[in-house]
Amino acid sequence: MAHNKKVKQELVKYLGRHGEKNTRQIHRYLHKRLRNCPSTTEIGTLLRNKKFYRAGYINEVKNGKRVRVQIWGLKKD
Repeated sequence: MAHNKKVKQELVKYLGRHGEKNTRQIHRYLHKRLRNCPSTTEIGTLLRNKKFYRAGYINEVKNGKRVRVQIWGLKKD
């Protein structure tokens, strides 16, 4: 099975069970489940798919710097 296909299947399972999650939470989950976890940038690219939708952003402030983190959800067909 192709690596991206396996990652997408894991994303569908995770978001189906847990609802909307941000990119960092998704990365943490995939890092625990898969041997070769994609980077957060690669995860963002995989989530730009017709199965998923962008639910919004959250702003995290660490060390005086603001980081915008995308929130993703699974579309219901």
